[in-house]
Amino acid sequence: MRTKLFLAFATVILISLLSNMAFRNLTFHDFEHFISGEREEGIYLVLAALEGRAESGPWEPDVLRNAARWALLLGYEVRIFNEKGTELMNTDAFLKNAGPMEKRRLTGLGVIPIRKEGMFQAYPLYLKSESIGTLAVRDTRAERGSYLRADLFRKRSHAFLLMSVVGMGVAALILGFIFIHYLSRPIRGLTTAVKRVQEGDLTVRTTLMPGRDEISSLSRAFNDMVETLERQELRQKHLVTDLAHELRTPVSILVATVEAIEDGITPPDGKALSSLKEEAHRIRRLIVGIESMAREESGYFFLERRQVDLHALMADTAEGIRPLLERKGLALVIDPPPEGGVPAYVDPDKMEQVVRNLLSNAIRHTSHGTVGVSAFREPQWCGIRVTDRGPGIDPEMRHTIFERFFKDEKSPGLGIGLTIVRNVVEAHDGIVEVFEHEGGGSVFEVRLPAP
Repeated sequence: MRTKLFLAFATVILISLLSNMAFRNLTFHDFEHFISGEREEGIYLVLAALEGRAESGPWEPDVLRNAARWALLLGYEVRIFNEKGTELMNTDAFLKNAGPMEKRRLTGLGVIPIRKEGMFQAYPLYLKSESIGTLAVRDTRAERGSYLRADLFRKRSHAFLLMSVVGMGVAALILGFIFIHYLSRPIRGLTTAVKRVQEGDLTVRTTLMPGRDEISSLSRAFNDMVETLERQELRQKHLVTDLAHELRTPVSILVATVEAIEDGITPPDGKALSSLKEEAHRIRRLIVGIESMAREESGYFFLERRQVDLHALMADTAEGIRPLLERKGLALVIDPPPEGGVPAYVDPDKMEQVVRNLLSNAIRHTSHGTVGVSAFREPQWCGIRVTDRGPGIDPEMRHTIFERFFKDEKSPGLGIGLTIVRNVVEAHDGIVEVFEHEGGGSVFEVRLPAP
């Protein structure tokens, strides 16, 4: 991980340095182009002056001297030739005939002494498309102030760009190492924690980083996952004890009844057989419940959806369970349906199972009063509600009662029914929640997408 991060930072640094160097080259190219353009512009001014004065006849000595003077002021040594190649004027001749005052001015401007280096470059002179001579030019400005400033600009620009490249590279490397250490430390901690979980240690937790970035979210998700695994492992360990406890009583009754029949203590009449049958059914229900939960929680079931009236389905299922409520002295209240019913696209068998499990849970936790069921329809949702008058559910437990094997200490079940409810509802892309009832008790609400 650290190597990959380092390579990523190194790539960014390299791209930045290459961009800086490209910018440097473009800057110097534009600067040199500017200098070259300025040089050409000065030469064209001298050419234009000579060609313009040629319209009035052959060049006078004053015209030639003025051209040599302007060329020298612009930083060029010149030689002027006529169309036959005869030299008419040059910079040395001009300076030889210049007066002391003019020489002092030219010296003060840095024009003289002239730097005698480089080759002359010839520029033809034309008048009405006919050649009238040649202007030979040699640059003499290397020692002048403007060129000294240009050279100083070049040197300082080179130094600045070099310092910026080196400084940016060093700063990027330092910041890169800091960021790599900052980013890799929580990842190394997560890796160590994952290895400990792999070894079976579910007590490990990662240090939560401040903020809401991806690594902080990953650390929180990891801690939540480990806490869930720890709870599941604890409940699965308790499951063995719960199963042993649930099976011990019916098995003991079966063994004791059979032994009593064998010893002649209990006659093998209908009462004894009925007791044996009841305990056998109890064991069967326990096994079927565990199998159902395992099958549905693993996703080994398929939904056969079709359009149904959710209120009618709920009411029919509740009517089938009404004898269980009446046997316990409870009243079943079925609210009237909304106008037009509650259409839903569901698997009827699975939704009947949801209603039965919710009603069974309500009956188990309600000692007196009523159990109510209702169906509702909203623009985006439809669903059912089951209301009981039991002791209610602790708010801290409302998010965990749907987890497998979760059960209250006073609950006679194994924590299977509500897990099946959650799995079936989520398979229908819905949600199931529990709320506190205003008059006491709980409200289980199943919300399904409206067709």
